[in-house]
Amino acid sequence: MYEAFYGLSEKPFSLLPDPDFLFLSHRHRKALNMLEFAVLGQASFTLITGEVGTGKTLMIKHFLRRIGENANIGLIESTHHGFGSLLDWMLSAFGVDDHSRKPAVRYRKFIEFLEAEHAAGRRSFLIIDEAQNLSMKALEELRILSNVNLEKKPILQVILAGQPELLEKLNRPQLRQFAQRISVSYQLSAFTPQETRDYIRYRVTQAGGSANLFDIEASTAAYWFSQGIPRLINLVCDSALVHGFGEGWNRISLRCMLEALETLQTGGLNNLPGIVGTVDRHQLSADIRNMAEKIRVGVPL
Repeated sequence: MYEAFYGLSEKPFSLLPDPDFLFLSHRHRKALNMLEFAVLGQASFTLITGEVGTGKTLMIKHFLRRIGENANIGLIESTHHGFGSLLDWMLSAFGVDDHSRKPAVRYRKFIEFLEAEHAAGRRSFLIIDEAQNLSMKALEELRILSNVNLEKKPILQVILAGQPELLEKLNRPQLRQFAQRISVSYQLSAFTPQETRDYIRYRVTQAGGSANLFDIEASTAAYWFSQGIPRLINLVCDSALVHGFGEGWNRISLRCMLEALETLQTGGLNNLPGIVGTVDRHQLSADIRNMAEKIRVGVPL
């Protein structure tokens, strides 16, 4: 809708995870390095956690592009409380056909598959996203599977990605044996104000637009209302582009951001961390401009 008006080849702030738009902040780059270290070090379990919208899924999709051809990937992208048997999901994720109703037979079939992949020189990786929804029973089932090794090397490496609740679950006494097997763990956090500005500029240029499409006050407002959560940055920036297009403004300013966010609030969206209307509009503008000036001159925030 607004792409041609702003000289964009596509929408820069889609809410769908697209590895082409991965912005590697210091924290995200470190998390990616930890994933690669886990692969090279043949870690049995790797854990990546972070709040909703911090980019866990996007980073994993990017990681999968770099993992190499001699890797066999089993990806479980969504879990829930009615998940059922984890083994059934793993067989499906790796494309292993087995119609037996006996758990012991299905388990043996899966182990034989992993052993065959290992013998062929391929390493098997199970990646579970939204892993905080796994039940205690499923996590224990996963731990038991990790007992299978060949030549002192794991034949299945597991990467778990989930919200902070996953950490809380793994710290329970009944899962201490599982927690002791996690050799690599990293927690993603939100962007800083400067990283938010860099993130916006990066995504706009990736979509073929001008790096200065959002002025510094607009980028600061995006941080203010999203508190640096990438998914929420996408939400507020896309809304600003829609509003700016409707008004015929060729650059996104603080005024454009505030008006766009007020429209979101009018539509009933009140769950942004710093939603418009929580403070006086003039004071809010002054506070954002003050933060933007600190970013401009490099004052740590």
